[in-house]
Amino acid sequence: MGRSCFKTGKVANWANTSIRLSKTLSFILRHGAHKVGLQLQKGGYLYIDELLKLDQLKCYNLEDVMAVVDTNDKNRYHVEKEQGTGRLKIRANQGHSIEVDDLELTPVTDTSQYTDVIHGTYMKYWPSIRSEGLKRMGRTHIHFAPSEPERGQVISGMRGSCDIVVYIDLPLALNGVNKKYHLARKKKVWESPGVDFTPEGSLVIQWDLNWASYIHGLKFFVSANGVILTPGNEHGVLLPKYFKKVINRKSKGTDAFHQCVDQHLPLITAILNSSMDESVMPWCLKRATITPLLKRSGLDKEEMKDYRPISNLPFISSLIENVLAMRIEEHLDHNDLLIV
Repeated sequence: MGRSCFKTGKVANWANTSIRLSKTLSFILRHGAHKVGLQLQKGGYLYIDELLKLDQLKCYNLEDVMAVVDTNDKNRYHVEKEQGTGRLKIRANQGHSIEVDDLELTPVTDTSQYTDVIHGTYMKYWPSIRSEGLKRMGRTHIHFAPSEPERGQVISGMRGSCDIVVYIDLPLALNGVNKKYHLARKKKVWESPGVDFTPEGSLVIQWDLNWASYIHGLKFFVSANGVILTPGNEHGVLLPKYFKKVINRKSKGTDAFHQCVDQHLPLITAILNSSMDESVMPWCLKRATITPLLKRSGLDKEEMKDYRPISNLPFISSLIENVLAMRIEEHLDHNDLLIV
């Protein structure tokens, strides 16, 4: 089987050697195959015998690799035998920063299968996530776990040491807003949970206002090791409007808005109705924060043309805009004024 770094005494601690091998495999299979002169095959596979010829892996053997695969607590790798040649191939199940053909990701179509879709992060990153959303951060997907781990527990898709846990509204993110409505007993009912128009036209909002969206649904997948993945929107971002709740694991408290959502809703509803009744958008809600973001990584930070201006309106402004658009569309459709 060849020499093994586990047996030669080069590294005394077996666990440290195993971690080193796992990290090297993870880097090559997820990010750097081309940097070591290898080309990922369909499905993200590389031949194990070719990997073991590399300088950084030449002191390991097949038994060492299989030990790492079998003992990895996140089920990070998959090994299979190639038909015809019998050669063993290995791949990383998810976490790539390079595009991989046919990674065998299963599309999520039934949201009822996933009670929780959770992203774990740390307090130092939360201010940015809260205002801008979750980003791929150089990878092809944003990662989520189907359950929250206990402290110190290891699960695929999330570290057990995370301070902040973001719960995603999967039905909303996957399907977008249901734009269908029906007329019953002269009471117009919008088929998005928690939203109701009374016969007089007053808006009643019963729960989380994340429904106010006019977007197409995002794509979600599940990897072979159970990690839930999404590429996000066209900018690789999952926006904050898809956050169902946010928990600080240190204090076990929810995000401030969700803690007092019942207290917020009457005021928000009053602002919405007042704005539409008076046909006025308050001047303070017309101001947006413009953030310049590089169009893609690697561009010259000194070149203005390489930046894309991102405009962030206040939450209430976007909400008024979407509710108004919703009412206009309803009026046009109900009175057959839309040109098909």
